Amino acid sequence: MRIPFLRALSLAFLIGISQANAQDAIVSSPQPQCGPFDQAEKQLHDKYHEISVTAGQLANGYTMVLFSSPNGETWTILYVSPEKIACVISNGEHLLSRPKGQEM
Repeated sequence: MRIPFLRALSLAFLIGISQANAQDAIVSSPQPQCGPFDQAEKQLHDKYHEISVTAGQLANGYTMVLFSSPNGETWTILYVSPEKIACVISNGEHLLSRPKGQEM
């Protein structure tokens, strides 16, 4: 079983750590793990087979992006700045999804 914090550290190491102004959104780590969005997206795909499944624009101009592996085995949420700096804010395993119109 993967440890989420170590996974975030691994991702941050591979994409290169940079500072982003996203402290208010970081909930699972005292030090944000950030880097260029396109590199984070490639790393999530190459290492965990995750792709972007949904995204939402926030009032502050940032975007939240949810990535998931094909059957939800792993998932990652990135907080992306308008300058395309992405910070891992959460990740895990066993993402549940539901067909439209059905409750969980």
